[in-house]
Amino acid sequence: MEPGRGAARDVVRRVMSIDRAQRLGVIIPNSQTVQPILHALISNGLVPGRDISVIAHCTDETAEESEPTVTNVSLEPREVSRRAIELVFRLLDHDQADPDSFLDLVPSRLTRRDTVMPLANTGFNETRRTVRND
Repeated sequence: MEPGRGAARDVVRRVMSIDRAQRLGVIIPNSQTVQPILHALISNGLVPGRDISVIAHCTDETAEESEPTVTNVSLEPREVSRRAIELVFRLLDHDQADPDSFLDLVPSRLTRRDTVMPLANTGFNETRRTVRND
């Protein structure tokens, strides 16, 4: 998805053409389009978290600063950076020859906020939740 308001309007136009009798959701792949998508949805009468679920792939900071606060899968930039530096030093250490020691996966983290529709007919307590995928 291209960043910007034009791309956001195109996405919302496509969403509006779908039968809304079913639960709808939008996954926003980058931080630059979070606020334009939310704005375009609201401008077209769709309330994120009530009429449509919205999940963004962005930092927690971006998610918390959006209006409404968006449910997100965190990019974990500080953790990725910290682990990358550690990996560089391991690569520079000639004593370590095991290639498996160079694989380091950063677990994703989903934080549920205002933009996800409630679970239907479950009685689930809707509170902010963070789920780690380790």
